[in-house]
Amino acid sequence: MHTIRLRSIVPVRGRCLVLLLLTIITAHGQDLPEVRLASKSNPQSGAVHGIVPLMREGQPAQGCHPAIIDTISRMGVDPIGGSYAVLCTLSAAPADANQALYRGQCTTGVLPDKAALRAPELFLRKGILYFNQPGKLKSITLPSSNLTASGAGGTGRGQAVAGPNLITVIVDFENGVRQIMANSP
Repeated sequence: MHTIRLRSIVPVRGRCLVLLLLTIITAHGQDLPEVRLASKSNPQSGAVHGIVPLMREGQPAQGCHPAIIDTISRMGVDPIGGSYAVLCTLSAAPADANQALYRGQCTTGVLPDKAALRAPELFLRKGILYFNQPGKLKSITLPSSNLTASGAGGTGRGQAVAGPNLITVIVDFENGVRQIMANSP
């Protein structure tokens, strides 16, 4: 028997999709937080309904071998276009490289043959030497000014993720510099 605790839900407009941040509590009391894509049934469009995991705590961190995802810290979603960003801490990684920001596109739906298109990809990782700074990346933060007390977001406030893969992050460098960066690689 599993219990599911919903931590955050963000609708993606016009696409019959929602992005969920939830925690599954197993029968043994173990918490398994994960990000899932849910699709509502829509007979007119022929869409398949279901819930598909996108990222789960405890799974290998894509692009960061041998690290695994330790904690899903924050999630940001563009509710219009369906781009998303997930900030994670990593275990089995060096202390100076234990944080990663992933991005993805959830509007491909839940069909099994589209799994690679909606899967998160590594966007930024703590410890990299950024091209215009003399120090390495020390920390990554998604802005939290758009969150309500419930954590649901989607209230018309500013978004950390906007448009196709445009992500705004706050980064700190080892040399003491703090920057707000808007990246669209």
